[in-house]
This record gives sequence, C-alpha cells and structure tokens, in this order.
Amino acid sequence: MATRWYVRLQNPQLPASERLDFRRWLDSDPANAEAFQAVEQLWQKLGEPARQLAGDGWHRRRPVQRQRWPALAAACVLGLAVGTLFWRDPGLLQRYAADHASAPGTQQQLTLADGSQVLLDADSALDLHFSDGERRVTLLRGRAWFDVSHDANRPFVVESPGLRTRVLGTAFAVDASGQGERVTVSRGRVEVRGNAADSLVTLIPNQQASLDGSGLHGPETVNSERALAWQRGLLIFDRTRLGEVLDSLRHLGHPPVVLLDDSLRNQRISGTFRTSDPQAVLSALSIELGLKTTQIPGLAVVLHR
Repeated sequence: MATRWYVRLQNPQLPASERLDFRRWLDSDPANAEAFQAVEQLWQKLGEPARQLAGDGWHRRRPVQRQRWPALAAACVLGLAVGTLFWRDPGLLQRYAADHASAPGTQQQLTLADGSQVLLDADSALDLHFSDGERRVTLLRGRAWFDVSHDANRPFVVESPGLRTRVLGTAFAVDASGQGERVTVSRGRVEVRGNAADSLVTLIPNQQASLDGSGLHGPETVNSERALAWQRGLLIFDRTRLGEVLDSLRHLGHPPVVLLDDSLRNQRISGTFRTSDPQAVLSALSIELGLKTTQIPGLAVVLHR
C-alpha cells in the first residue's frame, strides 16, 4: 500500500479527496508512516543512477516532436524494465555468455571432458579452455567446487578475477561470490597465486587462502565441511558481516535487500539456514539485530531499524 500511495502522489493532478485519503491512511497507524518513509527513501536512492545516466545530456541532444511521445513513452518503459531486470539480477549477461552457468537459486552438476566433476553454486558462471597441455577453467562469477581427475601431463588451473589455482588431482572450491575471493581444499594439494608476482600459497586439506584489498592471505586452517556447506544446501554464518549475508541472499534469487542505513552492513550475525528458505535469514535479522523489513512488491526488500 505504501508503494501505491507513493506512485499516486507523484501525479500533480491528484484530486484533493485522494490526498485526504492518503493523510487518513498515514495517520491511522505509525507503521504506515514508517513504510511510506522507507519507500520514499528507496526511490530517492534509485534516482541517483538515473541522474548519472542523464548526466551527459543525451536526452537533450535532439528535440522530440510532440507527436512522437508514444514511442518515447514506450522506450522509457522498456528502459525502466530492462534496468530493473539487471538491478535485480546483475549476473544475467555474464551467465548468458558463459560456457556453463547456474541461475540464482539453483545449482548445477557438471562432468567435464576429462572426467572431472564440478558443482556450480547458485548464480555462478564459468568458461572452459582445454588443450593438450593444460586444462583451464575461468570462474567468471560465483563459486564452484572441483573434484579433479589426475593427469600429470595436463595441469588443472582455475582462474578467478584475482587468483590462479593450479592442481594435478584434488578436490577444492573457489569462491568469488563476495567482495573477496577464497580457495578451500578438502582433498589433495593446490597452489594459489595472486596478481602480485611474489604472492603464492600452497594449501593442503582443511586449509584456505583468501584474497582481499590488502593481498593474498593464508594458509588458514578451516573445517572444510563447514566452509563448503553450500554444497549441501546450507548457509552457515559465524559472526558474518550483514553485507556478506545479504550478498548471499541475492545469489539465491531473493529480491535485492536495500539497507537505508549503510552502517548496518558491519553488523554481525550467526546461524545455520537452508538455501531453499532465504526468508528465514530475514526473520533472523529481525530477531537478532532488531531490524524491520518493508516489501516493495516485484522490486526489493527494504531493511531498516
């Protein structure tokens, strides 16, 4: 209802009687005022990309004759629809162009030409480059688990945006789904290189290397069963930053979650959840962090105090 009222109030010719109806609805419940304020703030945030797009003056370069307004209106509606689509699913084009990809909310099991097994997590994409001397996989987005067939003459290499992981035969996972990147080994031995010439980490089972803005780190001892719980359809958070939690929800196909207060991204949450029930994560946020949710149907969820 808050969204409907916000849209209707943008009409400068809205009758005074409807404005009075809006005031009665607003005053009838404090929650209505909070919901309307959340919608208003969200649309203000969405207005910034539009202002940036219009900043070069493309819309002023050629006068539009009045009789062409239907075509212009159709173009605007189409542009809004496409913009909303990519805002809700920013990985759409990457997945479309990849050799193999999994949609948000789904996983995909692959058997490669050499017999190696790959489990693509939700909202992930990769390209394959196999030759006589090398088996190379490029992880374009998301995360994947690899069970590699041994071939001493053809090393198996996984390249992600900031890391290059080289193995002969092992089971490991590469995660490029968040702000940083991680490599976790459950069997065998891998060599992980960062972009810097001297950054090299060798991992054995139950070890992990990570990459962030300050460089490559590791090896760090981890419980690989817990670190790779996503393979079993689980999300395990252990004092995880709220920003990372919300990123995980987007990969599951959940509508984008907008934080009205960006400082909330550093709040931390713990718990175990099923990937098939992202709503349980939002419920936990409401209980554990005292946050409220406002649904904007078909567009987003607003998270606020």
